Amino acid sequence: MMRAFETNKRQVKFADSYGQEQTYITIKLPLALRTTSEKENGKVLEELISSSSFSSDIVTKKDKIRVKVELVRKWFEGPVNDIIRHIEDLLKQPEIRQVSTLILVGGMAESCYVQEKIRYAFSSKRLIIPKDAGLAVLKGAVVFGHQPLSISVRVMRYSYGIEMFKRFNCTKHGSSLKVEVEGKAYVDNVFHVFVRAGDTVKVGQEVTHFSSPVNKEFSLYPIYRSVCSDPKYTTESDCEMVGLLTLKHVGQDDFESKKVKLTMIFGNTELVVKAEGIDTEEKSSSAFNCLME
Repeated sequence: MMRAFETNKRQVKFADSYGQEQTYITIKLPLALRTTSEKENGKVLEELISSSSFSSDIVTKKDKIRVKVELVRKWFEGPVNDIIRHIEDLLKQPEIRQVSTLILVGGMAESCYVQEKIRYAFSSKRLIIPKDAGLAVLKGAVVFGHQPLSISVRVMRYSYGIEMFKRFNCTKHGSSLKVEVEGKAYVDNVFHVFVRAGDTVKVGQEVTHFSSPVNKEFSLYPIYRSVCSDPKYTTESDCEMVGLLTLKHVGQDDFESKKVKLTMIFGNTELVVKAEGIDTEEKSSSAFNCLME
Protein backbone atom coordinates (compact mmCIF):
# COMPACT_ATOMS: atom_id res chain seq x y z
CA MET A 1 0.00 0.00 0.00
CA MET A 2 2.78 2.43 0.89
CA ARG A 3 4.60 1.70 -2.37
CA ALA A 4 1.39 2.37 -4.30
CA PHE A 5 0.81 5.56 -2.30
CA GLU A 6 4.35 6.80 -3.02
CA THR A 7 3.99 6.04 -6.73
CA ASN A 8 0.66 7.84 -7.03
CA LYS A 9 1.78 10.77 -4.88
CA ARG A 10 4.71 11.43 -7.21
CA GLN A 11 2.37 11.78 -10.18
CA VAL A 12 0.50 14.75 -8.67
CA LYS A 13 1.27 17.90 -10.61
CA PHE A 14 1.66 21.50 -9.48
CA ALA A 15 -1.32 22.47 -11.66
CA ASP A 16 -3.55 20.66 -14.11
CA SER A 17 -2.24 21.05 -17.63
CA TYR A 18 -2.79 20.01 -21.19
CA GLY A 19 -6.52 19.85 -20.60
CA GLN A 20 -6.20 16.75 -18.42
CA GLU A 21 -7.85 17.47 -15.11
CA GLN A 22 -6.41 15.51 -12.20
CA THR A 23 -8.94 15.18 -9.38
CA TYR A 24 -8.04 12.12 -7.28
CA ILE A 25 -5.25 9.65 -6.71
CA THR A 26 -6.46 6.09 -6.19
CA ILE A 27 -4.82 3.51 -3.92
CA LYS A 28 -5.81 -0.10 -3.41
CA LEU A 29 -6.70 -0.90 0.21
CA PRO A 30 -5.42 -4.13 1.79
CA LEU A 31 -8.13 -6.17 3.52
CA ALA A 32 -5.90 -6.33 6.61
CA LEU A 33 -6.14 -2.54 6.98
CA ARG A 34 -9.93 -2.64 7.12
CA THR A 35 -9.85 -5.51 9.60
CA THR A 36 -7.29 -3.83 11.85
CA SER A 37 -9.14 -0.50 11.70
CA GLU A 38 -12.40 -2.09 12.84
CA LYS A 39 -10.67 -4.14 15.55
CA GLU A 40 -8.72 -1.20 17.01
CA ASN A 41 -11.38 1.51 16.71
CA GLY A 42 -14.66 -0.39 16.80
CA LYS A 43 -15.71 1.32 13.57
CA VAL A 44 -15.42 0.51 9.92
CA LEU A 45 -13.00 2.59 7.88
CA GLU A 46 -15.76 4.54 6.14
CA GLU A 47 -17.14 5.72 9.49
CA LEU A 48 -13.70 6.86 10.66
CA ILE A 49 -13.13 8.87 7.50
CA SER A 50 -16.59 10.45 7.48
CA SER A 51 -16.16 11.63 11.08
CA SER A 52 -12.71 13.11 10.43
CA SER A 53 -11.67 16.50 9.08
CA PHE A 54 -10.83 14.80 5.77
CA SER A 55 -14.36 13.59 5.07
CA SER A 56 -14.69 15.83 2.01
CA ASP A 57 -11.23 14.95 0.66
CA ILE A 58 -11.06 11.17 1.03
CA VAL A 59 -13.57 8.59 -0.18
CA THR A 60 -13.55 4.80 -0.25
CA LYS A 61 -14.97 2.66 -3.00
CA LYS A 62 -14.95 -1.11 -2.57
CA ASP A 63 -11.29 -2.08 -2.17
CA LYS A 64 -9.88 1.35 -3.03
CA ILE A 65 -9.36 4.69 -1.34
CA ARG A 66 -9.40 7.94 -3.31
CA VAL A 67 -7.65 11.11 -2.10
CA LYS A 68 -8.27 14.52 -3.62
CA VAL A 69 -5.27 15.92 -5.43
CA GLU A 70 -5.70 19.28 -3.68
CA LEU A 71 -5.12 17.58 -0.33
CA VAL A 72 -1.96 15.89 -1.62
CA ARG A 73 -0.68 19.23 -2.86
CA LYS A 74 -1.17 20.68 0.62
CA TRP A 75 1.05 17.91 2.01
CA PHE A 76 3.81 19.06 -0.31
CA GLU A 77 3.44 22.82 0.19
CA GLY A 78 5.35 23.26 3.45
CA PRO A 79 8.44 21.13 2.65
CA VAL A 80 8.66 22.36 -0.95
CA ASN A 81 8.36 26.02 0.05
CA ASP A 82 11.14 25.45 2.60
CA ILE A 83 13.34 23.95 -0.14
CA ILE A 84 12.66 26.90 -2.44
CA ARG A 85 13.49 29.43 0.31
CA HIS A 86 16.70 27.56 1.08
CA ILE A 87 17.77 27.58 -2.58
CA GLU A 88 16.96 31.29 -2.81
CA ASP A 89 19.13 31.98 0.24
CA LEU A 90 21.99 29.96 -1.27
CA LEU A 91 21.78 31.79 -4.59
CA LYS A 92 22.15 35.11 -2.78
CA GLN A 93 25.66 34.15 -1.68
CA PRO A 94 28.36 35.86 -3.79
CA GLU A 95 30.21 32.59 -4.43
CA ILE A 96 27.28 30.95 -6.24
CA ARG A 97 25.25 33.91 -7.40
CA GLN A 98 26.20 33.17 -11.02
CA VAL A 99 25.05 29.53 -10.92
CA SER A 100 22.84 28.91 -13.96
CA THR A 101 22.07 25.18 -13.56
CA LEU A 102 20.29 23.34 -10.74
CA ILE A 103 20.41 19.55 -10.34
CA LEU A 104 17.45 18.03 -8.53
CA VAL A 105 18.16 14.74 -6.71
CA GLY A 106 16.70 12.70 -3.86
CA GLY A 107 13.36 10.98 -3.36
CA MET A 108 11.32 14.17 -3.64
CA ALA A 109 12.99 14.95 -6.96
CA GLU A 110 10.85 12.23 -8.55
CA SER A 111 7.66 14.09 -7.68
CA CYS A 112 6.04 15.95 -10.59
CA TYR A 113 4.75 18.55 -8.11
CA VAL A 114 8.22 19.25 -6.73
CA GLN A 115 9.76 19.42 -10.20
CA GLU A 116 7.17 21.87 -11.49
CA LYS A 117 7.24 24.08 -8.38
CA ILE A 118 11.02 24.41 -8.51
CA ARG A 119 11.01 24.92 -12.27
CA TYR A 120 8.40 27.68 -11.81
CA ALA A 121 10.27 29.31 -8.89
CA PHE A 122 13.60 29.33 -10.78
CA SER A 123 12.43 29.80 -14.34
CA SER A 124 15.66 31.59 -15.27
CA LYS A 125 17.75 28.54 -14.29
CA ARG A 126 18.35 25.33 -16.18
CA LEU A 127 16.93 22.42 -14.18
CA ILE A 128 18.43 18.94 -14.58
CA ILE A 129 16.63 15.91 -13.14
CA PRO A 130 18.77 12.79 -13.62
CA LYS A 131 17.31 9.37 -14.25
CA ASP A 132 16.68 7.56 -10.95
CA ALA A 133 16.99 10.86 -9.09
CA GLY A 134 15.98 9.08 -5.87
CA LEU A 135 19.10 6.90 -6.07
CA ALA A 136 21.51 9.68 -6.99
CA VAL A 137 22.43 10.43 -3.37
CA LEU A 138 23.05 6.74 -2.64
CA LYS A 139 25.16 6.36 -5.78
CA GLY A 140 27.12 9.45 -4.82
CA ALA A 141 27.82 7.99 -1.38
CA VAL A 142 29.08 4.76 -2.98
CA VAL A 143 31.36 6.70 -5.35
CA PHE A 144 32.67 8.77 -2.45
CA GLY A 145 33.33 5.61 -0.43
CA HIS A 146 35.51 4.19 -3.21
CA GLN A 147 36.99 7.51 -4.37
CA PRO A 148 37.09 10.00 -1.46
CA LEU A 149 38.98 12.55 -3.55
CA SER A 150 36.06 12.76 -6.00
CA ILE A 151 34.83 15.60 -3.75
CA SER A 152 37.62 18.16 -3.78
CA VAL A 153 36.09 20.91 -1.62
CA ARG A 154 33.30 21.33 0.91
CA VAL A 155 31.39 24.35 2.15
CA MET A 156 31.31 24.23 5.93
CA ARG A 157 27.85 24.00 7.42
CA TYR A 158 29.16 24.85 10.89
CA SER A 159 31.89 26.89 12.50
CA TYR A 160 34.31 24.65 14.40
CA GLY A 161 36.65 25.53 17.21
CA ILE A 162 37.64 24.91 20.80
CA GLU A 163 36.55 26.30 24.14
CA MET A 164 39.37 28.05 25.91
CA PHE A 165 40.51 30.61 28.46
CA LYS A 166 41.74 33.90 27.07
CA ARG A 167 43.39 36.77 28.85
CA PHE A 168 40.80 39.38 29.77
CA ASN A 169 40.73 42.42 27.49
CA CYS A 170 38.55 45.28 28.74
CA THR A 171 38.06 46.56 25.16
CA LYS A 172 36.66 43.20 23.95
CA HIS A 173 35.10 41.55 26.98
CA GLY A 174 32.45 42.68 29.44
CA SER A 175 33.50 42.88 33.07
CA SER A 176 30.85 40.27 33.98
CA LEU A 177 32.84 37.66 31.99
CA LYS A 178 36.08 38.18 33.91
CA VAL A 179 37.39 35.38 36.11
CA GLU A 180 40.48 35.36 38.31
CA VAL A 181 42.95 32.47 38.04
CA GLU A 182 46.02 32.65 40.28
CA GLY A 183 45.77 36.42 40.37
CA LYS A 184 45.42 36.81 36.60
CA ALA A 185 42.29 37.98 34.75
CA TYR A 186 40.84 35.62 32.16
CA VAL A 187 37.65 35.11 30.17
CA ASP A 188 36.16 31.62 30.23
CA ASN A 189 34.07 29.78 27.60
CA VAL A 190 35.62 31.65 24.66
CA PHE A 191 34.84 30.05 21.28
CA HIS A 192 38.22 30.02 19.51
CA VAL A 193 37.31 29.55 15.83
CA PHE A 194 39.34 27.33 13.49
CA VAL A 195 36.97 27.50 10.50
CA ARG A 196 33.74 29.43 9.98
CA ALA A 197 30.34 28.38 8.64
CA GLY A 198 30.26 29.15 4.92
CA ASP A 199 34.03 28.77 4.46
CA THR A 200 35.23 26.56 1.62
CA VAL A 201 37.78 23.91 2.63
CA LYS A 202 39.72 21.38 0.60
CA VAL A 203 39.75 17.70 1.50
CA GLY A 204 42.44 17.20 4.10
CA GLN A 205 42.89 20.92 4.73
CA GLU A 206 44.63 21.57 8.05
CA VAL A 207 44.11 24.56 10.32
CA THR A 208 46.56 25.01 13.18
CA HIS A 209 46.60 27.15 16.32
CA PHE A 210 48.93 27.24 19.28
CA SER A 211 48.07 27.43 22.96
CA SER A 212 49.76 27.24 26.35
CA PRO A 213 48.90 24.61 28.99
CA VAL A 214 47.10 25.81 32.10
CA ASN A 215 47.53 22.56 34.00
CA LYS A 216 50.69 20.63 34.83
CA GLU A 217 49.19 17.17 34.38
CA PHE A 218 46.94 17.49 31.34
CA SER A 219 45.13 19.88 28.98
CA LEU A 220 41.47 19.53 28.00
CA TYR A 221 40.24 20.81 24.64
CA PRO A 222 36.43 20.78 24.30
CA ILE A 223 35.54 20.79 20.58
CA TYR A 224 32.53 22.93 19.67
CA ARG A 225 30.52 23.79 16.58
CA SER A 226 27.99 26.51 15.80
CA VAL A 227 25.73 27.44 12.88
CA CYS A 228 26.83 31.04 13.46
CA SER A 229 29.74 32.24 11.32
CA ASP A 230 31.15 34.36 14.13
CA PRO A 231 30.51 32.69 17.50
CA LYS A 232 32.01 34.45 20.50
CA TYR A 233 31.31 32.12 23.42
CA THR A 234 30.49 28.42 23.73
CA THR A 235 27.58 29.29 26.03
CA GLU A 236 25.62 30.80 23.11
CA SER A 237 22.38 28.98 22.30
CA ASP A 238 23.48 27.84 18.84
CA CYS A 239 26.74 26.26 20.06
CA GLU A 240 27.09 22.57 20.86
CA MET A 241 29.94 20.40 22.06
CA VAL A 242 30.93 17.60 19.69
CA GLY A 243 33.74 16.03 21.69
CA LEU A 244 36.65 16.38 24.08
CA LEU A 245 40.35 15.94 23.39
CA THR A 246 42.76 15.30 26.28
CA LEU A 247 46.53 15.79 26.12
CA LYS A 248 48.50 14.38 29.04
CA HIS A 249 51.67 16.25 30.01
CA VAL A 250 54.91 14.85 31.25
CA GLY A 251 55.48 16.49 34.64
CA GLN A 252 57.27 19.78 34.06
CA ASP A 253 57.66 22.65 36.49
CA ASP A 254 57.89 25.14 33.65
CA PHE A 255 54.76 23.91 31.84
CA GLU A 256 53.43 27.46 31.43
CA SER A 257 56.30 28.26 29.08
CA LYS A 258 55.49 25.31 26.83
CA LYS A 259 53.36 25.43 23.70
CA VAL A 260 50.75 22.99 22.38
CA LYS A 261 50.06 22.70 18.67
CA LEU A 262 46.37 22.10 17.90
CA THR A 263 45.40 20.97 14.41
CA MET A 264 41.97 20.39 12.90
CA ILE A 265 41.76 18.49 9.61
CA PHE A 266 38.67 19.28 7.52
CA GLY A 267 37.04 18.15 4.27
CA ASN A 268 36.10 14.56 5.11
CA THR A 269 33.02 13.09 6.79
CA GLU A 270 34.95 13.13 10.05
CA LEU A 271 36.67 16.04 11.75
CA VAL A 272 40.13 14.98 12.93
CA VAL A 273 41.66 16.92 15.82
CA LYS A 274 45.27 16.54 16.90
CA ALA A 275 47.19 18.00 19.82
CA GLU A 276 50.93 17.73 20.31
CA GLY A 277 53.42 19.37 22.59
CA ILE A 278 56.10 21.49 20.96
CA ASP A 279 59.58 20.11 21.77
CA THR A 280 57.98 17.17 23.62
CA GLU A 281 56.70 13.74 22.64
CA GLU A 282 53.19 14.43 23.94
CA LYS A 283 50.55 13.60 21.31
CA SER A 284 46.80 13.00 21.22
CA SER A 285 44.21 12.78 18.45
CA SER A 286 40.55 11.98 17.92
CA ALA A 287 37.93 11.96 15.13
CA PHE A 288 34.42 13.36 15.35
CA ASN A 289 31.49 12.67 13.05
CA CYS A 290 30.70 15.72 10.90
CA LEU A 291 27.43 14.23 9.61
CA MET A 292 25.61 14.08 12.92
CA GLU A 293 22.52 16.24 13.38
